Amino acid sequence: MVATANFGKLLRYRVEATREAKIVMSDMTNILRFGTGNVIMVDNAACQSVKVSIEDHRLSIVPANSEVTYSRTKNNNELHRILSADGVTSSDLLLSSNVSDFQTIGAWNNTKRELTLKLKFTVNGTTVPIESSVKLLGDQ
Repeated sequence: MVATANFGKLLRYRVEATREAKIVMSDMTNILRFGTGNVIMVDNAACQSVKVSIEDHRLSIVPANSEVTYSRTKNNNELHRILSADGVTSSDLLLSSNVSDFQTIGAWNNTKRELTLKLKFTVNGTTVPIESSVKLLGDQ
């Protein structure tokens, strides 16, 4: 009975991490694909992030001529979506507090204009990796 209860707990954490991973990855894919290809990636002691410029106004939540940054703070595993224009932040939305890794370095293929996103979501010690490739379409 104890083993079954423990397995049920682990399964619940895995389902929760998977659900959150799919929601966040969907958000990232749907917005980043409108990037113009000006990709800036950072991986330092404090954070991991990817930033793209968006020129056209094709998304209701992203103003034209703005930048979208997805940034993971390493000390608390928070992943934020930050919208800014001319260096001024217009929106900072917490997407998840469970991102234990976000690989950005080496994830941009300039020839294909494709960005590979690799994230790991950890809920109560249960980790779910997720990967997606985003073709940057820009204004097309």
